[in-house]
Amino acid sequence: MTTKRSEISVFWFRRDLRLEDNRGLHQALQGGRPVLPLFIFDQAILEALPDRRDRRVEFIHRCLA
Repeated sequence: MTTKRSEISVFWFRRDLRLEDNRGLHQALQGGRPVLPLFIFDQAILEALPDRRDRRVEFIHRCLA
């Protein structure tokens, strides 16, 4: 049995989920391949926040849910 492989572009959202003014995302979408969006909470960023209940973090949680 053979499987067909297809190429994709993985786009890593690092700090926010901006769409409209995101140059890297725009370039990925123009590349002609399907784009897999990826967001990983960076522990270093979270640990640097004075309050883990920061509104920005709550916003990202709501968007990804």
